[in-house]
Amino acid sequence: MEENNPRVLITGDAGFIGRHLRRYLESRGCVVLGIDRLTPRPEIDVCNLFTCDLSMSESDATLSYCVSQADQVYHLAGTASVAYCEAHVTEAYGDLIAAVRVMETCALYKKPVVVPSSSYVYHSESGPPYLTIRYAPTIYGRVKGAIENLALVFGETRGLKFGVARLFNVYGPGQDKAVTYKGTFITDTVAKMLTNNYEELEEVVVKNPDVSRDFIYIDDVVSALGIIMSHISISFDPSSPELWPCYDVGSGESTKLMAAAQVIAEVAGFKGTLKPGENSLVDIYFGRYPADITRLGDLGWRPTVSFRDGVRQVVSDMQSKIGGK
Repeated sequence: MEENNPRVLITGDAGFIGRHLRRYLESRGCVVLGIDRLTPRPEIDVCNLFTCDLSMSESDATLSYCVSQADQVYHLAGTASVAYCEAHVTEAYGDLIAAVRVMETCALYKKPVVVPSSSYVYHSESGPPYLTIRYAPTIYGRVKGAIENLALVFGETRGLKFGVARLFNVYGPGQDKAVTYKGTFITDTVAKMLTNNYEELEEVVVKNPDVSRDFIYIDDVVSALGIIMSHISISFDPSSPELWPCYDVGSGESTKLMAAAQVIAEVAGFKGTLKPGENSLVDIYFGRYPADITRLGDLGWRPTVSFRDGVRQVVSDMQSKIGGK
């Protein structure tokens, strides 16, 4: 490793956010170590990557070595799908165990860590300023909430220096290859429209057209993670939730899925019809509020990529893969 450059460990380095974060950090002169339980695809050039499952005790030696060599840690490893966690509860539990191992090791070596969480920690009634996360109604949300609470415990009892990034609906190029259970609305809709153009089909059904989501482009996410890391403080007051180092990461705006599909259709050049599908009560239950990005704004962060521009990047990326015009 180069002696004078910051050394950063990314867990989940081969995943969607991990790959983008690596490029972001390397472009700023950081030397990046990675841990992932998956071997990266051949087309992905990843250096200093260690393969292990952080939910297993066999990973302890690798984790200890990597954390000891790093100046900063981003713990991105974990399941990225709500539906997958609902169908595979043991893996959701494994995410919790992995987070505990990472935070415990970071506390031991006194290394700051950014721990991504999710907007799914919120109950549908817990709108801004988002201080109540106790009643998340999904396994995924409960696990993320438990990780946040454990970070607070490690901070209070072991001096862990940490920041929590509550990610909203992240999207961007390459996400179609990173999602482990089905896809995401943006990538699925782009793929359908490009495929339908190619096959000269005429209709795309938009499920949950009245459901709202706060979409945030991947480049804005990784810059937010960097901002959160740079503002991690040594101590915090656990009795004052408004001072906890937890930040919503989103655009701050809600978009109904039908309106999002219309933007995608315009960018993709889809000439067919968008047909409203059924609204799922489960999906309507979530996404009622956009991210409250006030706290990140106080640190100097703002999203810079508009939804239309972000979709344009996704369309361009996917056109080369499935033959869309």
